[in-house]
Amino acid sequence: MRTTSLPVIITGMPDTDVAQRARRRQNTVWLLFLGICVLLLPGILLATFLVVDEEDRDSLPPFLWILGGVQLLILLLVLGGLFWLRRRGVGWAQPPLSLGVDRKRRQSIFKNIRAVEPVPEADQEVADDLARRMVGQRWLVLLLPLVSLPFLARIIWGDRGSLDWFSLFAFIMMYASLPFVLRDARRARRWREQYGSSEA
Repeated sequence: MRTTSLPVIITGMPDTDVAQRARRRQNTVWLLFLGICVLLLPGILLATFLVVDEEDRDSLPPFLWILGGVQLLILLLVLGGLFWLRRRGVGWAQPPLSLGVDRKRRQSIFKNIRAVEPVPEADQEVADDLARRMVGQRWLVLLLPLVSLPFLARIIWGDRGSLDWFSLFAFIMMYASLPFVLRDARRARRWREQYGSSEA
């Protein structure tokens, strides 16, 4: 484990073939997300400009275009920061090792953890990492209400559009998933106690 002056938890990610594939796949996901946003944000601004009446275009606030540029800049800074933190070895910025295995193998490991059963020795490292992340998902139970309360207050007392109803449905589905998240976290904790590696 390497030391650093950063006030964050550092975990050295093993440089195995699985870890390298996980990093490559995470790179692909991050860059794909960046590409979508780079195309989507200007597209939204352009659509806003085109759908308004020609007489109203001059009344559009000039900072609307600046805001789009600022959002893209923030996104680039966030992704750049994530790449830098990952290179520094910050634990939460590392990709899940399960990204480095094929889908069938990943599902098999996940099922074994949920059933609190041992995994083959070749899958132990991936299973340790996956179980640790499943236990860490408990913070969703605290975070989701904090994120959703302002939105729910607007739904109850404010104006409601079609997009608001779609968002409300999404929040309801997320709330419905919380008991399953807690169940999986409990099972993953038991799996770690019984079958997890001591250094995991």
